[in-house]
Parts: sequence; C-alpha cells; structure tokens
Amino acid sequence: MNKKILWGHSPDADDAFMLYGIATGKVIREGFIIEQVVKDIESLNLLAMDGKLELTAVSMGAMPYICMDYGILPYGTSMGDGYGPVVITDTGKNLSLDKLNGKKIALPGKYTAAALTFSILVDDFQPVYTNFDNIMNAVRTGEVDAGVIIHEGQVTYSDNGFESIGDLGALWKKETGLPLPLGLDVIKMKLGSDIDILSDMFKETLQYSKDHMADALAYAESFGRGIRDHNLSKFVNMYVNDYTMELGETGKNAIKKVFHMAYEKKLINTEPELQFV
Repeated sequence: MNKKILWGHSPDADDAFMLYGIATGKVIREGFIIEQVVKDIESLNLLAMDGKLELTAVSMGAMPYICMDYGILPYGTSMGDGYGPVVITDTGKNLSLDKLNGKKIALPGKYTAAALTFSILVDDFQPVYTNFDNIMNAVRTGEVDAGVIIHEGQVTYSDNGFESIGDLGALWKKETGLPLPLGLDVIKMKLGSDIDILSDMFKETLQYSKDHMADALAYAESFGRGIRDHNLSKFVNMYVNDYTMELGETGKNAIKKVFHMAYEKKLINTEPELQFV
C-alpha cells in the first residue's frame, strides 16, 4: 500500500522551483504518494506545530516549537548570504533603524524568521503581525510606520514606491559573519527509515530543477505573484543557492547562532535541541 506524504511548501517561486521535479512527476519514489500542501509560511508553521505534515517548509522562528518532532533536512534551506528580508518605509518618511523606538512595525507572522531576526537586531518597537502580502499596503496607509517584507517583495519594493532602511541579511552578516537562515525544510522523525528515502527524493528534485532551469523557472512563474523574467530569476537564485543544495556545517552553525542570540535576548525560553537529518 502506498504511503501518503503531506509535503508543505509556500506559494512562492523559490519553493515551487525546488519541487518542480516532484510536481511534474519526473521525480518519484515507489510506494509513496506525494500530496503537496500549498499554504503561506505562517500557516505551514502552525500546521507543523500541530504535527499535520510529514515534510514541510517552515520558518526559522517555528523551530523551537517543533524541534522535538521534526528534524532539519540537509536540503531545501532558504539562506540569505548577506541579504534577506527588507525593512521598508514610504519614501520621504526620514526613518532609519535607529529611529524605530516605539514605532509600529509590520511583521509577516509571529513565528517567521523575519520576525525573529528583526527582534534580535532591533530593540523597543511595537510588532504588528500582518499577512505578508498586506505589509506594503499597511505601510502605505500609515497603519504601521515600517514593515519587514519577505518573498518577492524583496526585489520589487522600490517599484512600488517604497525605500529600504535596512536589509536583515546584510545586518546579520555584519553582526555575525554568517549567512541568515530563513526557511528550513523539516521532516517528521517518526518516519524512521522513510526519512532517508524522502531526503534523497528532495535532493533529486532540487538537482532536477537545476538541470532544467528554464522549464523549472517557467513553472515557478505561476507562483511568483507578478514577478517575471529577470526579477523571477533573481529571486529564485537568491534563495535556491549552495546552502539549499547542501546545508553544510556553516549552515548548521548559522541556525544555531540564531537561536543562541534569540535566547540571549530572552526571545525564547531555551535554546532548542535541534535534530539534523
């Protein structure tokens, strides 16, 4: 009997690109039926917290709450090496990162990596948790003073009339010398021997996308919420990089560093005991 695997990913071009081989049936494993669960990243975080998915993308910020049940795969990590979520304001507001004391800041979900990283790097602000695709509008209408944008907004914000007052990935790199982990792919540890099979399947679908770049980008375009051509390719290549293909020791150290600093700032109660597959 085939085993059904609920595999969660966000409706974003980089995630879609990664899973092109599986989505098109080019990469398969006998005995498994892969059912994609496509949800925004905060919804995936919450589903993982409830143990609803066998394998899924999650935010870094969700790991302390799921680390007992899920292990971090060596493939599929979204890592910004000197770049990451962007803090935006309306042009002409004359704000900067050191002028955000007491300001309302739109963050794309309580458990997102963007929210956790911003809270590590910036003190004394009012978080306003906002669906990621409403953040620009919240900034534009004055509901918030600034917002942290993720996904394709990182390459399109200036086209929409906003300016950056900080790139969290660049700030993190300056502070730690490490890349910034954003999205992880995790798997239920109770799957036992199936973990190696599914991990190998993930590695194969990543390589398949790399080997069929044009077709995989064309597939990913339908998930890109309007970004095309150069911007699409730029965004995908930002977050499907060497760390995506193999997390490695530097990637693992970067993940551990996030939680060490979060613990030092009392953003989490304990440093999570991470399981690396």
